[in-house]
Amino acid sequence: MPCRSACGMISATLEYLRPQAGRETLTFTMPYRRFLEMEATVAGSFLEEEPWLAAGRLTVRHRRSETMSQPRNRREPRFLVLATVTCLAVSAIRPHDYPTWLMEIAPILIIAPLLVASYRRLPLTTLLYRLLFVHALILMVGGHYTYAEVPLGNWLKELFGFARNHYDRIGHFAQGFVPAILTREILLRRSPLLPGKWLFLLTTSVCLAFSACYEFIEWWSALLGGSAADAFLGTQGDVWDTQWDMFFCLIGALTAQLLLARIHDRALRETDAAVAGKWPVAPEG
Repeated sequence: MPCRSACGMISATLEYLRPQAGRETLTFTMPYRRFLEMEATVAGSFLEEEPWLAAGRLTVRHRRSETMSQPRNRREPRFLVLATVTCLAVSAIRPHDYPTWLMEIAPILIIAPLLVASYRRLPLTTLLYRLLFVHALILMVGGHYTYAEVPLGNWLKELFGFARNHYDRIGHFAQGFVPAILTREILLRRSPLLPGKWLFLLTTSVCLAFSACYEFIEWWSALLGGSAADAFLGTQGDVWDTQWDMFFCLIGALTAQLLLARIHDRALRETDAAVAGKWPVAPEG
């Protein structure tokens, strides 16, 4: 049965109206179409009272300030898409070998079109778009050089005396860090979960499950390609490479949630308010 109304100001766009209502005031939320029906058919209702008219004027002012910031917010995702395509084209110029490059950047070819296709229906936070772009860059660099030969990893190897190129550890840290914010955002926006220990636990579990599935892909690649898949696997002779990969994914997922949870919550509120702001608001009286 469709929702007719709900007690409390549950919409993110109404958070700025909460201070206008006292603690003893009952508030409710309803679908906008039903609001229009009520406004058109119920003469002399509370909608004509001064407190509601004042709230409507406040809504209009908030909508105007929100609209002024929308062009910048819309330009940045488009810029990130253009930058991703450009960097991807650069990474395709004389890579170590094209089969390895294609396998490493395959997640970009899958996820980027999905993000573009869902932008109008489910726009993500700017924070998440930026993190996804950085993760894409990490994959492109690893695909161009192979993870065992990335110059940054070789420089760190010489600087600290490592026994191997650890750029793949950076990649698997990002494999936990960025998907943690992505998982957190989807769960907060598409499930009843609220920020707290259960959200933290489920987000971490999803990241570890994703990392395990990726290790399955590497295993299957080794079975199908044999020694030809060595550049894609990037184990560099480490028998514990799979365990280390998942461990760094775990560290990345935990770090992202501990460092960015509050920033992400604020970004979610701003994004939800901007999306809801596309709906009509009460006329200014």
